[in-house]
Parts: sequence; structure tokens; C-alpha cells
Amino acid sequence: MNFVSFVKNAVEQLNENNDSEIRVRSYSGRGMFGATCLGITTDQYTSPSGVIKDLIVAFVEQNHENKNFIQEFRQFTDYLNDPRSDSMGRGTVTYFPDIDWVDEDEDEDE
Repeated sequence: MNFVSFVKNAVEQLNENNDSEIRVRSYSGRGMFGATCLGITTDQYTSPSGVIKDLIVAFVEQNHENKNFIQEFRQFTDYLNDPRSDSMGRGTVTYFPDIDWVDEDEDEDE
């Protein structure tokens, strides 16, 4: 499973359904020395923990019939372990240093 692609698609659905301003992006946080990871930016009215909850719900809805669901769910929640955040003035970026930023769309453009 490409976790970044899943998150991008799930966030797109969240934005459509909730009129949200959530964005998925690469991010290099404190102590990462230029390495990039998955980042999710939210505005001042959107709870980062609420977005993580919504991602879990989306994963369950999309994969609950998969025969390897329990194993994949554990892997998915492991990816979400240890999020960090930085304030960005009017919003927050929640980032996951253990999830390397891989953007298939960027690869296609090159």
C-alpha cells in the first residue's frame, strides 16, 4: 500500500464532504536535516487529531472486506504512530517523520 497516495485520496474526500481546508504535502520538521516526510496541514478550525480519526475511518471503510484486513490495519496504525506538529500561524502541520514522502504524481511529471 502506498500510504501517501491513500492519505491524499482520503483527504480529497474529506475536503469535498466537509468543506475543509486540509492539505497533504511534503514536510521537513525539526531535527529532520532536510529529509521530507508526510505532512498534513489544517486550518485553525480543523483538529489534527480529528483528521487522523477520519483517516482511520476511511481506511476501515475501504478495506474492511480485505482478507488481510487485520494485518494491514495494524500496519496502517503503525504509520500513524508518533505524529508531531508545528504551528503555522493560522494553522497546524501534523507530520509523520517515519513516513517518507513519496509522491507518485511528481514521479510521473519528471
